[in-house]
Amino acid sequence: MSLIGDIGRRVGLAIDNTLRFGRQRQIAEAMQRNLLASLPQPGRLRLAARYQPAPRRLPGRRGLVRRVPPA
Repeated sequence: MSLIGDIGRRVGLAIDNTLRFGRQRQIAEAMQRNLLASLPQPGRLRLAARYQPAPRRLPGRRGLVRRVPPA
């Protein structure tokens, strides 16, 4: 009977951790969206900015930085 209880506790912890991680991710995304700066609207030119969250699993630090060729 103790084995079944141990399995139940572990499953409960796994579910709890999953729910907490999901909530933390939602909060972090909302905070990042709110940090976007307002863009100027010069004349008829319309500028836009958006927050695009990173994928759940990053391929390493290389995926965070992109090299932009000089103009």
